[in-house]
This record gives sequence, C-alpha cells and structure tokens, in this order.
Amino acid sequence: MNDFIATNTPAGPVTGTVANNGFFPDIDLADFAANQRLDQTIPTDRQQAAIEAGILKTNHNLADWQATQQAAGITCLADVTSTRYGDQTAHEQLYRQAVYHWAKGLLVEAYRDYDTTRTGHERADQMTPRINDHRRQYNEAVRRFLGRTRSRIRLL
Repeated sequence: MNDFIATNTPAGPVTGTVANNGFFPDIDLADFAANQRLDQTIPTDRQQAAIEAGILKTNHNLADWQATQQAAGITCLADVTSTRYGDQTAHEQLYRQAVYHWAKGLLVEAYRDYDTTRTGHERADQMTPRINDHRRQYNEAVRRFLGRTRSRIRLL
C-alpha cells in the first residue's frame, strides 16, 4: 500500500510587477509579499490576482481624484505635490497601503476555507477579524489619501 502525503511546498521567492494604469504606480510583488509578511506557500499568480483586484478597487475609488489631477496637468502620482518620505511621496505610500491591504484581505479570505474540519472552521472564524482589519486599513488609507477624516460626526 502506498501512502500519499500532501505537503505545502514553498513556491519560492516572488518576483515580478503588476502593471497599473500609467498614473498610479506599478506594484512590485516582492515588496507586497515582504510588506504583508506573506508566506511562500501562496503562489505568485494568486498574489498577482489579489494585487490586480486591489488596483481595480483602489483606482475606482480614486477615479475622480485622478481626473482632477490630470485636468490640472499632472501625469502621474509621483508628480503630485505631497510630503516626501525617502524616495516616495505620502500619496504613493498611502496608495500602496490601500492596494496591499485590499489584496491581503482577499488572500486571507480565500485561504480560510481550505480546511473543512472542525478546527478548520474555528480557525476560519478567527480569521474574520483579520479580514475586517485589512478592509478597515484599506478604507483608512484611501480616506487619508483623499485628505478626509476617519469619521464624520453630526449632531441632529
């Protein structure tokens, strides 16, 4: 009798870039993996798909802002007047944070349903707050990017 043992083999270091729309920066997969502390078992194509979804979501939410900038003659995010931190502007960092958090939330959500045992369901339930944290951090990054406050309070 032959026994089959499935192992979770690391895919190796992630390399490559996900192209963006020309205004917003391309996303480096290795930087995403390092920034979000992804383990090497998540294949590159899944990471790329999550980043693409993050780019689509973020670009959609920033479309009006982008149009305003382009109408003013600005051709890329790096040219927007913003505080610089090292070699990036605050807007560039916030944009990447938004894309990264949306993508990481998608990956956590996708990987939580692989184990259907009782302990697997318990682990999935424990991951829900992490998914919500990534979505909250995504929303916060977009709001800060747009210069909006985290909450709005109004007396009635």
